[in-house]
Amino acid sequence: MFASFTLFLIIAYQLSFSETLRNRYEIKEKETKISWLKEKEKEIPFLKSKIELVEKAYKEGDSSSVRDKLTAFISDFSENNDCIVTEIPISSSYSNGSINVETNSFTIKGRFNSLLKLQSEIEKEFKLSAKIMSAHFFSIKENQTKRKNLYLTVITQSFSETNKSKKVK
Repeated sequence: MFASFTLFLIIAYQLSFSETLRNRYEIKEKETKISWLKEKEKEIPFLKSKIELVEKAYKEGDSSSVRDKLTAFISDFSENNDCIVTEIPISSSYSNGSINVETNSFTIKGRFNSLLKLQSEIEKEFKLSAKIMSAHFFSIKENQTKRKNLYLTVITQSFSETNKSKKVK
């Protein structure tokens, strides 16, 4: 009788219980995926707003270049925070056919807190259109005043599509 009961349990497991347990595992896995998708669905408005910001930053009709905007921003900041823009070299550009890379370098003299705040403000203001690739602090001792002056050299890069690739779209 024990052997027949054991045989009955084995046959019952193979015919119905194993299928039920496998289906239960698949349902649990799919419920987990559905809950993950519902969480990601809540992020869609945020992502759409980010896309709009990027499109606004790179819109075709923008008449002023990134270099001009950076120069104006850094100059205004310097006037309000006792800094001096000491060097604005000519920007350099590189194009590989479909994209232009513009590199700009600025050197500003000032107090450490002001220069650090400037670096932070540039990162906030131009986070979509010009990335800070390098920020270098250095000091130079002036012989006349025998004081050390602190300088910040900021190198930024911005990317844009070439006119050829815009026409193809």
